[in-house]
Amino acid sequence: MTADGAGTSVTMARNSATVAVWTLLSVVVLVLMLASLPELSEAMRRHDPAAFATIWRRGLAYALVASLPLLLMLAILGGPTANILANGLRHGSVIGPLGICLAMVAVAQLVTGLSDLGNQALYARLEDRVPRLASRVTFGVTALVAAAALLVPAGGARLVCLVVAILTGELAAAGMVLARIRRVIRPELFVDRRALRSTLFAALAAVPACVVTWWVQRAYASDQLGTLVVLAVGGGTAVAVYAAVLKASWKSRADIPT
Repeated sequence: MTADGAGTSVTMARNSATVAVWTLLSVVVLVLMLASLPELSEAMRRHDPAAFATIWRRGLAYALVASLPLLLMLAILGGPTANILANGLRHGSVIGPLGICLAMVAVAQLVTGLSDLGNQALYARLEDRVPRLASRVTFGVTALVAAAALLVPAGGARLVCLVVAILTGELAAAGMVLARIRRVIRPELFVDRRALRSTLFAALAAVPACVVTWWVQRAYASDQLGTLVVLAVGGGTAVAVYAAVLKASWKSRADIPT
């Protein structure tokens, strides 16, 4: 395989992984936004800031619940996943950077989802100044960091830097939007802290399943198919543990977001 061919294959693998992660989490966030927007608008029509804040906290809680499992699995299992996506490449040095990129894409999409959720809440208030400004900031910051990434030698390091550009832009926009949401719902709570603790505890409970999956695929999976089977079973187990612990922790208290 030529150097150009390897670079093209790496780019295709990276793009396929990015699109898959981005699409999956985008669908989740889109469903949450579509479910929340009418209720947010109704709360504003009734001039009910308490209801508006409650609906916001529920949407925020559900966005975190839906996004954390995939983020957690890619953080721990990004390397094996990248190894499958890079199947056939002779340049094994790209697998590590590709795994890092997968984890960062998951984080970036979570940040984007929270930012979009905030935009919908602001649109329900008939505010569009901050969302418009945030979109410009996203473009500017992403372009600036991406341009700086071109100074990095070609290879895995540049690949990581380009994904960092995406993440940096999304963080800048989310910071602006969420800061505005925090101001408009005061003195109401911005986040349901008990639900957040339950979600983080459920994610922590799923970590051992992810770690065992990583160890099993490294110790016993001798080919790509074996790695895929181990990741599928282990990932499903981790999600099941996460869901069971989350359900139990929410059921034990009357703090399920409604």
